[in-house]
Amino acid sequence: MFKKIIIFLTFSFLTFASSEDALKNALDRLYGANDKIAFDIRNAKALFQPEEKIVTIQYKDGEKSGYTSETLVGGEYSCYVTLFKGYEYIIVGAGDNTALDVDIFVYDSLGNTVAYDRNSDATALALLPKDFPVDDSAKIDKSVAGTDITIRPLETQKYMVKLKLRNSNTDKSSLAFLVATKWLKQ
Repeated sequence: MFKKIIIFLTFSFLTFASSEDALKNALDRLYGANDKIAFDIRNAKALFQPEEKIVTIQYKDGEKSGYTSETLVGGEYSCYVTLFKGYEYIIVGAGDNTALDVDIFVYDSLGNTVAYDRNSDATALALLPKDFPVDDSAKIDKSVAGTDITIRPLETQKYMVKLKLRNSNTDKSSLAFLVATKWLKQ
């Protein structure tokens, strides 16, 4: 019995550690060389969605939280988040230290793609390229296209964030994404 507990705890620790690595990699991508970004990372309480796994780690100036899931190569992790009118958002995804290629897509409630990153690296910053044709039914400010801002909603609604694990050094990796927000002064 004791041996089973040790194996379970070891497996649990390794899984949790890779989730932490994935969130740390997303934070490193967001912050880059800039320690003073103007966006706040949502905390675990603000992220809460039933049935979703949230991890919180100590990072630079305090605790940071993000959604996380373990995914097989070729698989994906989808999660709904509510984004509010009057704010702008940056959504960053990443894999743990075994992930080689992670993509991120953000869809509005009508299924319109409003931001994505298909670059072949282990982190993904969802952006809207200036030349990407966004459907007129999408309720987002298209003037942020071509900037480092992911989404500026014109009305409060749920968005689906989808992470895809394209490649990894192992058959599965932990993926995480974070939501950073900034209030628009009106």
